[in-house]
Amino acid sequence: MKRKKARNKKGAFSAVLLLLTTLGLLMIGGVAIDLSHAFYVRSQLQAAADSCALTGAYYLSNLHPSTYDHRRSEEMARQIARRNFIDGYLMDDAGDRTELVYSCQTGFKGPQFCQITLTHKVCTSFGRLVGVNYLPVTVVSKAGAFVGTKSVAPNWLQNLAISHRVLRSREIITDPQNKEFNSYFVSEWKSDNNPDIKVGATIVTAGKGDLNSLQARKVYNVAIVRGGDPKESMPRTSEIIGTVSIMLDVRSSADRSTFRIVEGGVIKGQPGTPRYSGFLTSDDMDFAIRNGHWRVALVQ
Repeated sequence: MKRKKARNKKGAFSAVLLLLTTLGLLMIGGVAIDLSHAFYVRSQLQAAADSCALTGAYYLSNLHPSTYDHRRSEEMARQIARRNFIDGYLMDDAGDRTELVYSCQTGFKGPQFCQITLTHKVCTSFGRLVGVNYLPVTVVSKAGAFVGTKSVAPNWLQNLAISHRVLRSREIITDPQNKEFNSYFVSEWKSDNNPDIKVGATIVTAGKGDLNSLQARKVYNVAIVRGGDPKESMPRTSEIIGTVSIMLDVRSSADRSTFRIVEGGVIKGQPGTPRYSGFLTSDDMDFAIRNGHWRVALVQ
């Protein structure tokens, strides 16, 4: 009888131990399932935050974003957020389970940044057994709008550089002795064999050449250089601030000709901040605003 009672006690203890072990394994498995579900929801949340940040940055693509731009950026970011599915449901940033925090950093010339922080409460399945109903998941995404520093590939430009002021007068004058001198042939390259150029960073110097070397009514891609103060003569060494396609119209001499601008001659290029040195005219800034190429990219 004593041996039988001892066996019964051991059996009961083993059963309790087995039950506790099983419950422990179930809880660990349940926690693992809840955590894996939370990681899955986190990937959805990150994709939503990235799309919101890129959208917000896109609407900040301006050298000097206004209050309206800021308001529009946040409005569109929140609108995109509501179109995303999180954990099987359309996300509503005004709801109890999901919170969206919008912020932006802007400055003159850019880059402009939009940051989105999303926090979502993931419902648990097995965590409820221990009083954990939600697992909070937070993600952060930051996107920037970068104004393009345009790059020009070799062999793209004719070796003629025209002042930005010529775009209004539409008359090329390459004679440096003329007080209206506004264009020159570039000494750094011959014919159309130009080197790699970064608009806003490459300096060129006046060289020899005449307009008789160019054909009338043929399209030429040429550099636009910073012409300096309108009250002073054009500098012989200057910075390339853009490119344009032109067609010579009426050539009155080897150093004077009228021309027409051909649409589509502005180069797009790499992300970055445009760099200007020395005197910056309103025409320079107007050119940058009209032809600056903006790109939006994730930075965080």
